[in-house]
Amino acid sequence: IPKKRTAAREHQLRQIFIDAMQKHGLVRFFETNKYLKKCVLLVIKHWIHNNTLLINRLEDDSKLLTNQIMTSVKDDISIKHVHNGLSDHHNGHQSVSIIKLNANTKIVYKPRPLTSERSFYRFVSALNESAKLTTKMNVPWVINKDSYGWMEYISPLYAISVDFDINSYAQQFGILCALWY
Repeated sequence: IPKKRTAAREHQLRQIFIDAMQKHGLVRFFETNKYLKKCVLLVIKHWIHNNTLLINRLEDDSKLLTNQIMTSVKDDISIKHVHNGLSDHHNGHQSVSIIKLNANTKIVYKPRPLTSERSFYRFVSALNESAKLTTKMNVPWVINKDSYGWMEYISPLYAISVDFDINSYAQQFGILCALWY
């Protein structure tokens, strides 16, 4: 009869695993768990491939990105941090990444074409210009490539600031809901 899973039992099992790893190491662990070894190696292979792909695309598009970002940033642009794995994994374990640059600027890398985002924000931009809205909608920049794209990062805290206006926020939210519907 299996023992009931409790916090104490979980801690005990974790300690048994840690002790076994310290005594016998990962080599023996993977020798006895061939499928797990295969899965771990596949994840490592995808991680290396996808990060290399991201770095190469970032390098290839550096002038385009610099021109886009320099409209809002006055300092030189350098990468401070890359946060990977921010979406479901598709097409060889690829996922969204957020790249933090100096000057607190962030950009979003998506390993798929951004045709729909570009079209949506073009429509929002046209709506801003033609409609008599008291509040203009935020339109992030989007760079669409054949198999991937870049776009401006919009912080979830975008609306919460010193000059936060609940009426403006509610109007923008309502417009977005209407557009998505």
